[in-house]
Amino acid sequence: MTLRRELVVALVVLAPMLALADRGDDDLADLELMEPAKPKAAARTRDDASTRNPEWAWEFTMGFAGGVLDPSAMPLVFRDGAASNVPGAMGLAAPFGGPSARQLITAGPAWEVRTIQSHLRFTLGLQKPFAQFRQGALDADLDAGGNTLRVSPRAMSLWVLRFGLGGEYTFGRVTPFVDVVGDVQLASADVSIAGQPGTFRSSGFGFSARAGARLRVDKHLSVGLAGEYGLVGAPRYGGTLLFGWTISDDD
Repeated sequence: MTLRRELVVALVVLAPMLALADRGDDDLADLELMEPAKPKAAARTRDDASTRNPEWAWEFTMGFAGGVLDPSAMPLVFRDGAASNVPGAMGLAAPFGGPSARQLITAGPAWEVRTIQSHLRFTLGLQKPFAQFRQGALDADLDAGGNTLRVSPRAMSLWVLRFGLGGEYTFGRVTPFVDVVGDVQLASADVSIAGQPGTFRSSGFGFSARAGARLRVDKHLSVGLAGEYGLVGAPRYGGTLLFGWTISDDD
């Protein structure tokens, strides 16, 4: 009887201890199940970092630019050609005549590189627009020192060097931006004057206001669309579609 009583007392004392031990094992199992959630938290942290505004970034873009140009605002000067033998031809200051000359459509490739520091954008770019017009559409009779000359533009080649200063701010994956862009415009125009070929060249400077937005496709790739309006110089208005590659302090 004494032995039986001691066994009962021992079971009564050990039962709570065994229950606590089993509970401890369950807690450890729960902790082990929760541990795989840690990479998800890290992934969320990386996603948040990829959509925040970086302290600095470098961006290279390439794409297509189109616009409307006013050649009458370009200081075109006669350079060479057989048209130099036509009286008054070398004095023509605006060889692009006709009502369509102030609405000359241009299109071509565009490249830009920029640095972004604390929401400020500094841009350097290059464009190669090609004038789009039908032969004969810009023909006009122009007065040249008392002589009326039939002037027929044949082609125009342009190079545009761009400098920009602006700002941007990122909302999620979308980054709106605004820029003031200065253009150094170099142009060469082939013109027929009274049936004789001649070449005119010009260099000038203009200002444009540009606004747009870019969408981040992944960590380094983005696509952007912008429109601009000419304030000073030959450009009137235009638009740009750009694809960009970005390196920032998030990397």
